[in-house]
Amino acid sequence: MVQRASGGYHGVMKIVSLVHIGMVSLSAALLAGCARTPPGATTGAQTLVTFEVQVAGQIVPGDPNAYYYIVLDTDNNPATGPIPVVARPWGNGYAAGSYTHYVLYHNGVFGVYESIDPNHTTSTYLGRPLQGGITTTNRPNDTLFVQVDRAQIADIHPDVRAIDVNVISTDRVPLDPQELTVKVVDGLGASGNDYVTIPFGFTTVYTNGVDPDPAHPETPRDADGLANNPNLDLINWRITVQTQ
Repeated sequence: MVQRASGGYHGVMKIVSLVHIGMVSLSAALLAGCARTPPGATTGAQTLVTFEVQVAGQIVPGDPNAYYYIVLDTDNNPATGPIPVVARPWGNGYAAGSYTHYVLYHNGVFGVYESIDPNHTTSTYLGRPLQGGITTTNRPNDTLFVQVDRAQIADIHPDVRAIDVNVISTDRVPLDPQELTVKVVDGLGASGNDYVTIPFGFTTVYTNGVDPDPAHPETPRDADGLANNPNLDLINWRITVQTQ
């Protein structure tokens, strides 16, 4: 699950047909309002979206070489979506393709950003997610959770009916197009490009083994721990939509 600058493969995410009890319990706690709401977060949402991402190792808040992006496209076009940056020229160093927003967790800080520049070279900070933190599924501190409300990401496309989602983890965000240093990347699917499309119309839960978007059939998302950094090795995900 390691993508090197000179390599030809992307990150892989394990396919899980049965949801772990820990993740079920986590979602229940979040929807019950038990998670911490960071200062500066927007409240009063009508539609809440909770992202849970599990790694093979653990998420270390103070690790300067760990970046976790939840990248979102709100243009209502499932044919285009976010993909990871894996090789030169690096662009913005983390994501390419079509997207409008992202949530970044790095060095213990969560932030929601808007990216309307077609080349994604500039971003605008929008504030904190509604909720965010690190919890335990199978191992201590192995799961990142983030909750946003639809209003936080509906500023560009107010009629957003669905979001294209990719989760990208990486150890570096290079900007110099000539930089040759190896970069570790993981993303959804066997190629890292297998973003999923999540509808907003009703309350439901989407998991790693169930594709909510039949237009993008899932490729196998199973691997045997090939990443040389388990803290960036994405092995499971879960997205919960709650309409109010």
